[in-house]
Amino acid sequence: VDQRPKYQQLLQHPFILESEACSFDLPEKRKLAGRIQEAEDRADEALSKCNNLDKVRTRLMHELEDAAVELERTRSELSNMDKKCKKVDATILEWKGKYDTASSTAESLTMELQKSNTECLNLKSTCEEYTVS
Repeated sequence: VDQRPKYQQLLQHPFILESEACSFDLPEKRKLAGRIQEAEDRADEALSKCNNLDKVRTRLMHELEDAAVELERTRSELSNMDKKCKKVDATILEWKGKYDTASSTAESLTMELQKSNTECLNLKSTCEEYTVS
């Protein structure tokens, strides 16, 4: 009789291994095969979900990059518009100063004109008095 451990005996004689494997009853084999198939299906589903999630992640990363580029472009445009606004504000202040000066000059000239008109009327009145008399 062979004194080696049983697993070594089985390795030496594959037909013994097969015959012992056949000692499982058929329902157990089917049950194990079903479990293996279910596990493989779940693994395939998980892999499919991972692939889909990776595609979504990649798409979102591209969208994020596009949004970052758009944000930078918008910031640049905003900076340019801010510079233009400052120039317009400076021009408005300059023209407001010119308007105030012109308005002040016009006001003083109007007052002088009124004084001159008053003097003219006084002189006309005096002239009429001298010509009548």
